[in-house]
Order: sequence, then C-alpha cells, then structure tokens
Amino acid sequence: MEGKCGEGKLKAPQSKSSFRKNNNEFASEEEEIRHIQEIILNGGNIDLPATAAGPTVPTILSAPETEQLTPEEQTIKSLVKGNIAFNVPPEISIDEVAHIQLLLDLEKSQSQLKQQITVQGEQHSAQIAVYKRMFAHLTGTDFIISNVTPELQLLTRGSTTKWQWEAKPSTEGVHALHLAVSIAIQVDGETTYKLIESFDRVIKVKVSGISKMSSFFENNWQWLWATFLVPIAAWFWKKRQVAG
Repeated sequence: MEGKCGEGKLKAPQSKSSFRKNNNEFASEEEEIRHIQEIILNGGNIDLPATAAGPTVPTILSAPETEQLTPEEQTIKSLVKGNIAFNVPPEISIDEVAHIQLLLDLEKSQSQLKQQITVQGEQHSAQIAVYKRMFAHLTGTDFIISNVTPELQLLTRGSTTKWQWEAKPSTEGVHALHLAVSIAIQVDGETTYKLIESFDRVIKVKVSGISKMSSFFENNWQWLWATFLVPIAAWFWKKRQVAG
C-alpha cells in the first residue's frame, strides 16, 4: 500500500532488527533515536519509516529542567524581618556636628531599640526586610559626613548591629540627610556587592547661622556681666583712684 505524507511516500514498516541511516543501517533503535535528536537540534528534516496508519515518530525524552535562581532571587527567598531605630538630630549651629545613629536587631522590639540610642534627637523606628549582610549609607549635599562605623556589616542573631555617622553642616538653613539601608548580595566570582534597597528616609536638620560661641554669649550675657565684667570694671576704677 502506498500513500503520501508531506512530499515523501509511505513505505512498509521495517523490522526492528533493521534501521536506516541515510541508506545505511543502524546498529540499534537507540542509535537511530540519537541520530534523530541530532538532526532536530541542527534544524534538519527527518525521513521516518511509516506504517499504514501514518509515520512512526519516536518519543524524545529530555531530563526535567532544574529551577535556576539568580542570586537576587535566592536572597529574596531567604529574607527575614528585622527592626530598626534611628534618631533625627536636633537643631545645631553652623560650627556643630550632628550625630546620627542607626540600630538593627532581629529579635528586639522597636521600642527596645529606641531606648538603646545614645545620641540626641527624636527617635524613629520601622520594620524592614533584612539579610545576613546589610549596608547602611548616609548622604547629604550640605554636609561633610564621616562614617564612625563600617557601612557594610554582617548581622548576628542575638546581637544589635549599630551604624553611626557625624555630619558637619557647610551652610545654614534646613537641610536634608538621606538615610538608606540595603540588602547586600555578593555575586559569585565578584568582590563587590549588589545592593537592594530595603529602607530609605529623608531626615531634615535645621542649621543655625549663629556659631556656638556667639550663641553662648547671647544667651548668658547677664551672667557674664555679673561674673567677669563688673569685677574687672571695679578693679580698674579702684586702681585709678589710688593713682590719682
């Protein structure tokens, strides 16, 4: 019996002991299947033996694909919650330095962390997503900022992680500090870290143009007058009388 399948003719099925390979015979059915797989991968066409019911198409099995996660996806699956607390510095003068402190803990409550802040200013807190390595950064265009502690730190359960900065204002006015806390991911084969931001906040700091010394004299002139100036004036007056 003859028929058509595409442009080729249907042929009687061959016995399992005989397999074609470009007019050559295959040693086994497995070898023929491997040959067919190579042709498919290379974009070629296959001249398959056919039966009266239609062409025989071998089943090509492939190993199940293993889910491949990027470092970012692996990190996101490992994230946990942690609490942070930080301070907003009070008003400072142009010659003063603002101190900013940030605390992070996996177990302590936000109120407990607030109580541990040791620098001046209004205290704030939040819950954020954290990973084993965290990066905290403070920036501000109107300040000269110094890191008191390392910005990249390793978290330890049962221990509070602390960041601290000193910010020296360069001009008077109300200026912004930007506090950002990020998850740090180390990419395989690289020495740098990729950062995924977990928290950011703008902190407003008021800077007075009056220096600290000027402010002291302005606020304490009456005490200074009574303590120093009056006795000095009396001494000069007495000395003048004696000389006269």
